[in-house]
Amino acid sequence: MEKTIAGRPLTIGVEGEELVIRIGIDTLVFAFETGEENQPFDDKANDFRRAFKVTDKYKFAKGVATGLCDEAEDGSTPLTNVLDAAYIHAVESADGVDKDGRLVTSKMLEYRGN
Repeated sequence: MEKTIAGRPLTIGVEGEELVIRIGIDTLVFAFETGEENQPFDDKANDFRRAFKVTDKYKFAKGVATGLCDEAEDGSTPLTNVLDAAYIHAVESADGVDKDGRLVTSKMLEYRGN
């Protein structure tokens, strides 16, 4: 499946000044269609039955992207929840972090994109 861009596996890396997350659309579709959530056990058939199939991979991928950014009442999204868990992993692994202890001021919370 990996012979095309659409078939590339999930990759996460640092490129220059960006954290880059990529997955080929065909890989995304394959992961969904063959995933446990989409193949519940059917007691009558005594086997697993696929619940949904993707008919438009581009529309599906856009829907997944929208779902990753779907805001809850507190402003969090599924993607920010994943990032929050990853931050904890980086801290627990001491990957580029050190203890700080400073008081947090509103000035510190201002986004500094540069």
